[in-house]
Amino acid sequence: MFRSKAPSPVLIGSPAQARQPESRVYVIFTDEAGTKAALAAAAGLARGLNLSLELLAPQVVPYPLPLDEPPISLDFLGRVMARLLNRLEADVFVRILLCRDSHETLRNAVGPEALVIIGPGKSGLARLFKSDGRRVIVIQ
Repeated sequence: MFRSKAPSPVLIGSPAQARQPESRVYVIFTDEAGTKAALAAAAGLARGLNLSLELLAPQVVPYPLPLDEPPISLDFLGRVMARLLNRLEADVFVRILLCRDSHETLRNAVGPEALVIIGPGKSGLARLFKSDGRRVIVIQ
Protein backbone atom coordinates (compact mmCIF):
# COMPACT_ATOMS: atom_id res chain seq x y z
CA MET A 1 0.00 0.00 0.00
CA PHE A 2 1.21 3.48 -0.78
CA ARG A 3 -0.07 6.71 0.64
CA SER A 4 1.24 9.46 -1.55
CA LYS A 5 2.29 11.73 1.31
CA ALA A 6 4.05 9.02 3.33
CA PRO A 7 4.91 5.96 1.25
CA SER A 8 4.75 2.55 2.86
CA PRO A 9 5.07 -0.96 1.39
CA VAL A 10 2.91 -1.97 -1.56
CA LEU A 11 -0.13 -4.00 -0.59
CA ILE A 12 -0.24 -7.23 -2.57
CA GLY A 13 -3.53 -9.03 -3.09
CA SER A 14 -7.02 -7.95 -2.09
CA PRO A 15 -7.49 -8.08 1.69
CA ALA A 16 -10.65 -6.88 3.42
CA GLN A 17 -10.87 -3.11 3.47
CA ALA A 18 -12.03 -0.84 6.30
CA ARG A 19 -14.42 1.21 4.19
CA GLN A 20 -17.19 0.01 1.92
CA PRO A 21 -16.18 -0.18 -1.79
CA GLU A 22 -18.81 2.45 -2.61
CA SER A 23 -16.93 5.00 -0.47
CA ARG A 24 -13.96 4.91 -2.84
CA VAL A 25 -12.94 6.19 -6.20
CA TYR A 26 -10.96 3.54 -8.05
CA VAL A 27 -8.30 4.32 -10.64
CA ILE A 28 -7.22 1.40 -12.79
CA PHE A 29 -3.54 1.23 -13.75
CA THR A 30 -3.30 0.96 -17.54
CA ASP A 31 -0.03 2.65 -18.47
CA GLU A 32 2.01 5.35 -16.77
CA ALA A 33 0.79 8.35 -18.78
CA GLY A 34 -2.88 7.35 -18.78
CA THR A 35 -2.85 6.42 -15.12
CA LYS A 36 -1.16 9.68 -14.16
CA ALA A 37 -3.93 11.63 -15.94
CA ALA A 38 -6.62 9.49 -14.31
CA LEU A 39 -5.06 9.95 -10.86
CA ALA A 40 -4.93 13.73 -11.26
CA ALA A 41 -8.62 13.85 -12.16
CA ALA A 42 -9.61 11.33 -9.50
CA ALA A 43 -7.74 13.15 -6.72
CA GLY A 44 -9.87 16.26 -7.06
CA LEU A 45 -13.07 14.28 -7.39
CA ALA A 46 -12.32 12.10 -4.38
CA ARG A 47 -11.40 15.14 -2.29
CA GLY A 48 -14.58 16.98 -3.32
CA LEU A 49 -16.79 13.99 -2.50
CA ASN A 50 -14.85 13.02 0.65
CA LEU A 51 -14.06 9.56 -0.72
CA SER A 52 -10.97 7.37 -0.51
CA LEU A 53 -8.82 7.02 -3.61
CA GLU A 54 -7.50 3.61 -4.55
CA LEU A 55 -5.21 2.66 -7.42
CA LEU A 56 -5.63 -0.92 -8.62
CA ALA A 57 -2.69 -2.33 -10.57
CA PRO A 58 -3.30 -5.83 -11.87
CA GLN A 59 -0.16 -7.82 -12.61
CA VAL A 60 -0.78 -10.94 -14.66
CA VAL A 61 1.34 -13.92 -13.67
CA PRO A 62 1.48 -16.56 -16.45
CA TYR A 63 0.53 -20.12 -15.56
CA PRO A 64 4.01 -21.64 -15.66
CA LEU A 65 4.90 -19.42 -12.68
CA PRO A 66 3.50 -19.66 -9.16
CA LEU A 67 0.99 -16.89 -8.53
CA ASP A 68 3.21 -15.27 -5.91
CA GLU A 69 6.18 -15.05 -8.32
CA PRO A 70 5.30 -12.44 -10.97
CA PRO A 71 7.57 -12.07 -14.01
CA ILE A 72 8.18 -8.43 -13.06
CA SER A 73 9.86 -7.63 -9.76
CA LEU A 74 7.56 -6.29 -7.06
CA ASP A 75 10.28 -3.77 -6.18
CA PHE A 76 10.15 -2.46 -9.76
CA LEU A 77 6.33 -2.27 -9.66
CA GLY A 78 6.56 -0.40 -6.36
CA ARG A 79 8.92 2.15 -7.92
CA VAL A 80 6.51 2.65 -10.83
CA MET A 81 3.66 3.28 -8.38
CA ALA A 82 5.79 5.70 -6.33
CA ARG A 83 6.66 7.62 -9.50
CA LEU A 84 2.95 7.95 -10.34
CA LEU A 85 2.16 9.30 -6.88
CA ASN A 86 5.04 11.77 -6.87
CA ARG A 87 3.69 15.32 -6.40
CA LEU A 88 0.07 14.13 -6.29
CA GLU A 89 -1.72 16.06 -3.54
CA ALA A 90 -3.88 13.18 -2.33
CA ASP A 91 -3.77 10.10 -0.17
CA VAL A 92 -3.81 7.09 -2.46
CA PHE A 93 -4.00 3.46 -1.49
CA VAL A 94 -2.28 1.22 -4.03
CA ARG A 95 -3.06 -2.44 -4.51
CA ILE A 96 -0.99 -4.57 -6.85
CA LEU A 97 -3.19 -7.52 -7.70
CA LEU A 98 -1.27 -10.63 -8.68
CA CYS A 99 -3.59 -12.60 -10.93
CA ARG A 100 -4.07 -14.86 -13.93
CA ASP A 101 -6.89 -12.83 -15.52
CA SER A 102 -6.72 -9.06 -15.05
CA HIS A 103 -10.30 -8.36 -16.14
CA GLU A 104 -11.85 -10.92 -13.81
CA THR A 105 -9.62 -9.79 -10.95
CA LEU A 106 -10.57 -6.14 -11.44
CA ARG A 107 -14.27 -7.03 -11.61
CA ASN A 108 -13.95 -8.75 -8.24
CA ALA A 109 -11.85 -5.97 -6.68
CA VAL A 110 -14.31 -3.15 -7.42
CA GLY A 111 -17.61 -2.89 -5.57
CA PRO A 112 -20.85 -2.95 -7.57
CA GLU A 113 -21.69 0.70 -6.83
CA ALA A 114 -18.14 2.01 -7.13
CA LEU A 115 -16.89 4.85 -9.30
CA VAL A 116 -14.08 3.78 -11.63
CA ILE A 117 -11.75 6.18 -13.44
CA ILE A 118 -9.66 4.97 -16.37
CA GLY A 119 -7.05 6.73 -18.47
CA PRO A 120 -7.45 7.35 -22.22
CA GLY A 121 -7.53 4.59 -24.81
CA LYS A 122 -9.00 1.84 -22.65
CA SER A 123 -12.58 1.72 -23.93
CA GLY A 124 -12.68 -2.09 -23.65
CA LEU A 125 -11.95 -1.89 -19.97
CA ALA A 126 -14.56 0.84 -19.56
CA ARG A 127 -17.14 -1.34 -21.33
CA LEU A 128 -16.30 -4.22 -19.01
CA PHE A 129 -17.09 -2.15 -15.92
CA LYS A 130 -20.16 -0.53 -17.49
CA SER A 131 -21.55 -3.94 -18.44
CA ASP A 132 -21.45 -4.81 -14.73
CA GLY A 133 -23.40 -1.63 -13.90
CA ARG A 134 -20.50 0.32 -12.44
CA ARG A 135 -20.08 4.05 -12.92
CA VAL A 136 -17.09 4.75 -15.18
CA ILE A 137 -15.28 7.90 -16.21
CA VAL A 138 -12.72 7.69 -19.01
CA ILE A 139 -10.21 10.55 -18.97
CA GLN A 140 -9.39 11.89 -22.43
